[in-house]
Amino acid sequence: NNQIRDIYRKFMIMCQNRGIVIEPATTSEEIAYNSGKAFDDPEASDRLRELYIKVRYGEKTVDRADVKECRDIYTNFRKQTTGI
Repeated sequence: NNQIRDIYRKFMIMCQNRGIVIEPATTSEEIAYNSGKAFDDPEASDRLRELYIKVRYGEKTVDRADVKECRDIYTNFRKQTTGI
């Protein structure tokens, strides 16, 4: 569970580096909306948020597939940012 939270934390830092303003009162929905526009992939941003919410609020347990999906989404966004 902590893996997804760690990935989401890295994602938020990447968003800030990309110019997305994240203040203490910014919601995960706002982050998903703004990052979806910035990375031109709103579906992936929404899915990353869904995975984060599963862990953050304990709605469901996550499995390896969820962690892998989260990591893959983050990696794709990072590739856009770094040009790798």
